[in-house]
Amino acid sequence: MSSDDDHRSILDNKEIQNCLEKGQQKNVRFDIVAYYACLMAMVETAYSLRKVTDFLAASQELKLGAGWDHALVLKKHADNPGADP
Repeated sequence: MSSDDDHRSILDNKEIQNCLEKGQQKNVRFDIVAYYACLMAMVETAYSLRKVTDFLAASQELKLGAGWDHALVLKKHADNPGADP
C-alpha cells in the first residue's frame, strides 16, 4: 500500500491486517476503514479487513486533486454521532 524510501520499508495489506486484528483482541472494531490511496478498492484489500470492519471506503482508480471533503464528512458525524455507519 505504501512505501517509505527513507527507511526502506513497505506497508502492505497483511501488515495492516495484522495491526488491526491486534486491536480486535482488545475488543476494538471499526465501523468503517477508509483508504485515501490509489487503487485500494480491491477484493484482496476488503478480504484482509473482513474481521475488523463492516465497511471499506476506497478508490478503484487513481486519487487526484485535493481528495475527500473531510470537513463535510466530519460535520455530518459531529451533528449526528449516533448515526449508522
